[in-house]
Amino acid sequence: MGGRPCGSCSHTAATEEREGTLDSAGRIGSRQLGTPGAGRDRVLRVMGRGGAFPEGLAGSAGLSTGREDARDRVSDPHECRGNEPAIPADRPRNPAPSGQDQACGDSPLTSPRVWLLIGEKAGDNTQLRALAKALGWSTTEKRCRYRRTELLTNRLLGTTLLGMIRARSDPLEPEWPDLVLTAGRRNEPIARWIARESGGRTRIVHVGRPWSSPERFDLVVTTPQYDLPASDRVLVVDMPLHGVRPEALAEAARSWRTQFVDLPRPRIAVLVGGPTGFIGFGKRTVVRLARESETLARWRGGSLLVTTSARTPSFAADLLERELTVPTRIYPHGGERNPYMAYLALADEFIVTGESASMLAEAAATAKPIHIFDPTREDGPWSRLRPRALGRLVREALGPRRMKRDPLGIPRALVEKGRARWLGEAPRNASRGTPQTDDLERAACAIRRLFPEARDGGAQAPSDASMTPKDGR
Repeated sequence: MGGRPCGSCSHTAATEEREGTLDSAGRIGSRQLGTPGAGRDRVLRVMGRGGAFPEGLAGSAGLSTGREDARDRVSDPHECRGNEPAIPADRPRNPAPSGQDQACGDSPLTSPRVWLLIGEKAGDNTQLRALAKALGWSTTEKRCRYRRTELLTNRLLGTTLLGMIRARSDPLEPEWPDLVLTAGRRNEPIARWIARESGGRTRIVHVGRPWSSPERFDLVVTTPQYDLPASDRVLVVDMPLHGVRPEALAEAARSWRTQFVDLPRPRIAVLVGGPTGFIGFGKRTVVRLARESETLARWRGGSLLVTTSARTPSFAADLLERELTVPTRIYPHGGERNPYMAYLALADEFIVTGESASMLAEAAATAKPIHIFDPTREDGPWSRLRPRALGRLVREALGPRRMKRDPLGIPRALVEKGRARWLGEAPRNASRGTPQTDDLERAACAIRRLFPEARDGGAQAPSDASMTPKDGR
């Protein structure tokens, strides 16, 4: 559609000054870390078990160093660029925003009320929180918990709350929001139910792959790994949205810079995902990850900062600890103090398992070199016979085009663009990542265009309290 000014956006270009905290090598606070010290012959854990550590950036909003105005997050202060969808032509413009009796000529909506439908997948929740923070509108999180039968009821009944355990979820009642941000299959019927109860006033923006047709949403923000047909309601961004920002990285560097001074540089962070769909991620895969990571660290003369995630098999941390002999710090999933943001801030390079698009996006945001581990080499035709994989196989074979997913589509695109390289390639200097494109602002700008009656001047960045995850993550 081409770039054009966004009538509802009013921004200033403060991003460059904020991003000045990154030096030319993409490091934050690295000159204050001291010199490498001892510790070459041990593998150390930095955290105990217990608690909850989700994959990707857990509760990114809570890691911010302070409130941010939406005007500080736009790379171009005047334009919405790329393939931003137009307001759907067949969607009637909202009547009076919920809770108001707005007549023609009355004052426009100042700041739309936003609900975030928070589910059980940390990656989805991270994207929703990052997008809400970029919008800077009044935001309320609605935690949702689901019945095991939700797939059946949702597919048979469509717009329903029968798939939701209402007693364990946050209440859904007036005043209805002007906008619902949702992600994941389980939340789709809930979002449509809210829009119906609001009399059609509530707009729905879905992040990720929708199970329903994109035409049932006002906007779908998705990534290339999902094969969605072109539509005025679909915005394709390069990578999943996230909340990694220079100021949060700088704060993490200040808090943790003394913790890793004994580790030789370069410090290489290893971000470990886990099984998904057709990808098994068994013991052989974990052993190969350990060996290829150690090979890189030895060749570079550095050390490893390892973290597992919610999807990582329970045996993986112990197996990695046994296999690795270079200086290493391991953070097993579930520690009390989460160093994930510190790893992003203080690592000089990254190894990321390729099936984790969220962790790839967060690593790429640091503009540091990225090595991508291919977790599919041990998977053969038999890998499609696992129960979870069979379900995906049936969906892709019998379902619509949008149900197909290329789990390594994003890694391949990063490699093709020279922003990353595959781990295990011939030793050479790693490709350097580049900062996140304006994906987040493009998505926020496309949403603002759904509300031409909104005034930016009244938009307030959500408070830290309103953006704090109710599940403690």
